[in-house]
Amino acid sequence: MELNITKLVQETTAKDYSASIAELGNDAGPITWNAAVNDASDYFNMTDEELEKLREYFTGFGGWANEEIKAWDTGQLYALLLQFISGDIREFSDEPMDTWNWSDYEREARRGTNSGRLFKSENDYFYSIGE
Repeated sequence: MELNITKLVQETTAKDYSASIAELGNDAGPITWNAAVNDASDYFNMTDEELEKLREYFTGFGGWANEEIKAWDTGQLYALLLQFISGDIREFSDEPMDTWNWSDYEREARRGTNSGRLFKSENDYFYSIGE
């Protein structure tokens, strides 16, 4: 499933949703989570089928029990997705995506140094969920 994240990329800074204790202090987790919860619904509007695919995607990480993931409301799913996308952006660069060298991004993805889930078309940015 590919998500168009162009609006997200144009209007936000990934560091607002994915940052370390070294950057934001001991409250980095709550700060970025609360920001994601507050903002995520501005950037995602998924169907029930897409939400189910998103739950399956998160299940694949093994970090949460299936029952826990099923209990998450839409806002929590969107917030976690926003944090994942932001982390994947920062994994490659803190520079604006419109300045990225996409050949470098793709090369590094093949080498396994970034997720490779981000891609760009002529005018839009996308995030790929699943295999």
